[in-house]
Amino acid sequence: MKLRTPRLIPLFLAGVLASAPARAAEGISTVEVLTQTAAAIPSCLRYEVKGICLWLKCTLVSCWVEISVRVSHFAPDAVVSVYHDPDKHPWNDYGAAITKATSKLGASILGMPLDSAGSRHRADRTARNNMFRDADAIGNPMAYLKFLKGGGGASVSPSSVSIPDATEMMKFPSTIGSIMQEWARVPASLASQANISGTLTSLMSGFSAITGPLSNLSGQSVSGGNSTSTGDNGTSPSGSGNGGGGAGGNSGSSGSGSMGSNNMTLYCPSVATPFSLYYQSHLDGYTWRGMLPLELLYPASWVPGIREIGTFPANTWSGVFPRDGNVVQQHFVKGASVLAQRVGDIFTRPAQPHIYTLLSMPVEANGVRYFTDGKVAENDGNSIWQRLYPNAETSCSNFGGNDSLSPVSIGDGHTSAEESYAFNLWRRYDCCEKVGQIFLMTIP
Repeated sequence: MKLRTPRLIPLFLAGVLASAPARAAEGISTVEVLTQTAAAIPSCLRYEVKGICLWLKCTLVSCWVEISVRVSHFAPDAVVSVYHDPDKHPWNDYGAAITKATSKLGASILGMPLDSAGSRHRADRTARNNMFRDADAIGNPMAYLKFLKGGGGASVSPSSVSIPDATEMMKFPSTIGSIMQEWARVPASLASQANISGTLTSLMSGFSAITGPLSNLSGQSVSGGNSTSTGDNGTSPSGSGNGGGGAGGNSGSSGSGSMGSNNMTLYCPSVATPFSLYYQSHLDGYTWRGMLPLELLYPASWVPGIREIGTFPANTWSGVFPRDGNVVQQHFVKGASVLAQRVGDIFTRPAQPHIYTLLSMPVEANGVRYFTDGKVAENDGNSIWQRLYPNAETSCSNFGGNDSLSPVSIGDGHTSAEESYAFNLWRRYDCCEKVGQIFLMTIP
């Protein structure tokens, strides 16, 4: 059963959109990220009641069954930016400040200056379709939709931001067994051509050599620039229930509070933290720039049709793998979209061969039980995208639409002169409030 968008949302949108300033000539500001996200809520939220959850609640003398409503909806967890030049970052205030700070740190990790992402190669036809871009993922200022839940205080960009470290990357060797199982399902001739045994030995030797420099990332932070308010005055909208708490750390839950049982509008608390840095390709230079191509260990990097964006073989986009900054694509918008999909794939999965902060969904947190794991995947119904820059959209969709027979390409009319793009990542949440000690079942 689908529900109408609560009356609170149009009232909120009217306020933030009316107060939005004119857009700068290049890029999008923090306030504009907020207002464009709010403008897409009626289309992208997709609120739905899924059923009920049964919980066992006990005291010292008795036990009984409690019931809570199971709901599903999308939430804007992160802004993923793809850009040619750090000086032309699409998120032109907060994102640009973070990128400038991490660029210096990334150069120190690699022991050499970071080159710019670069434009197309001016060579033969095939080389002209090669493009390399940098990318990052930052928690959306409205990540936990606190205006729907009531209160919580203003969202203000922090003066310093913890950076991703090598925690998840150090877990990567534990996944080699499952990767080799994937190769067992690949035709032997192709596996032989990839020489996966030799590749594994060589790459893991290189992996061991970089653990020292990467360990220096632990506990570091960079300047977030001038604090920027998203415009929330911290008051509770009329008619809303109990408010949540403040934002939490850079990983795990945002600490935005649980769904109160006296709150008639139920939403799943986001696990994202506004303004947190989840991925930055400058810090992930070894893998994103192909200096240590650990992505070549995955069969999807070799076999056409595996993890393709769109419907193979009619797709006109590219593959998710290898998840680095290089993509073969003649259309700038499609190329940037592919790279955004790769970034989302990385930071929502554990133990990947990259530098990032994991943004996954626990089974229970924030006073609710989650029924999705939060992994971003192409062509599925659990994650959708909204273009923020250029020409912000007020709707969400999956990348990969088939335009092979169309006279115009997807993205025509939406290219950026600065070769900079920003996308909102909306992830599907499916949860019910925890009203007992033991979860029994969900109906349906």
